[in-house]
Amino acid sequence: TPLLAGLLMRSELQSGGGDMLGVMRSIMLTLLAPFIIGHLSRPLIGRWIDRNKAILSKLDRGAILLVVYTAFSAAVVEGIWQRVSALDIATILL
Repeated sequence: TPLLAGLLMRSELQSGGGDMLGVMRSIMLTLLAPFIIGHLSRPLIGRWIDRNKAILSKLDRGAILLVVYTAFSAAVVEGIWQRVSALDIATILL
């Protein structure tokens, strides 16, 4: 969500972990690039997607789960839970 992204970016910047441009570049490469490529390739592979919708739905959910797991794991390894305040976590959960 935008709120979560904002809190994590603020935490990263406050901890000296990077500049805003670097954070935005990382988000764009991780989220926007595959989204744009998918939409641009739809006219070329649309029929195949329609024929294989059931398996692609499962693959899509698995990919989302993998992204969330990877992000959570990276946060644990980098110690982000020590840099994010309890108030930030409560705000994210609400």
